Parts: sequence; structure tokens; C-alpha cells
Amino acid sequence: MWESREVYADSPEQGRSYAQSCAAAVLLPGQSPEVAAIELGANLSLPTLPELAGLPQGFRWIRPAKHAKAKTVVCYGEQWIAAIHQDGPNEPLNALLALHLDYPHGQRPTRLCTTLETGRRGLELWVTRNRARIVVQLQQAKRLEQASNSARKLLAPLAAPGATLSRPYQ
Repeated sequence: MWESREVYADSPEQGRSYAQSCAAAVLLPGQSPEVAAIELGANLSLPTLPELAGLPQGFRWIRPAKHAKAKTVVCYGEQWIAAIHQDGPNEPLNALLALHLDYPHGQRPTRLCTTLETGRRGLELWVTRNRARIVVQLQQAKRLEQASNSARKLLAPLAAPGATLSRPYQ
């Protein structure tokens, strides 16, 4: 099964290089990468990311840990929304999206990043596009947690002596 991934280049030159490498993967004997790219419809260029003014109001970049070198996590308030992650030193960078939502293992939306800078710009673009939806989802989650806490307080006197009502997400 093919995965659809958005790919952006830092420069037009990098876009042409990427298109040629994709075309080279399916070369026929004696065919040049440029011809293969044209035949695949790659037209030897990728779009470059637009310049952004940064994150929308209320969103900010933070470090994932005190010792981290770069700010690679986007958060709204204290809730993580998206992050740039690398499994190992020689592994590719991935943008992890929608960290505020629960996804089954392995099904969280991700995007490959060519560099940290393109990853940051891509996340800014994603947050800008999805800002309204993210804020509504966070408000709904907060209301659900408040309702759950209220129900727990109401049920506490009905629990058996010595029993505790556990929190489902701790």
C-alpha cells in the first residue's frame, strides 16, 4: 500500500534533486533521470514552503526536555499539539501531528521532514490551517475532564469504605 506524504523542499534545487532521485528509483535501462522524472510527471520541482509569521496566537514552541537543544514541540497552553521527532542519530526526522488526540498505536498522522527547519515551517503551516479545529478539540477535552471529575466526586460517598475511584487516564 502506498502512503501519501507531503514533501517540501528548502530550495528549488533541492526539489529538483529529490524529483530526480524519485525518478531514478524507477529508471528503465538506458533512461536518464530527467526523462524518467518528466514521464512520471514530477516536472523536476517541488513546492517550497511559504514564509510564515510564526505560530498563531496562543501556540508556542517549547523544548521537549530541559536538556534538549532545539524547541521542537508546538503546544497550546500546556498541551502538546505536534512535535518533530527523530528515533536515532541516523534516522529521518518525522513530524508527529495531533498529539492532543488519542490514536491507536502506529496510526498517529506523521510527515517526513528533510531538515529541522522545513519540519518547523511545516508544523507552523499545519497548525495555522487547523487552528480552529485544534482549539475546539482542546475545549471539548477540558469539558469532558471537568464532567468526569464532577461525577467522580459525586460517586465517592457511594464507594465501599477504603475503596478509591481510579482515574481512567493516569
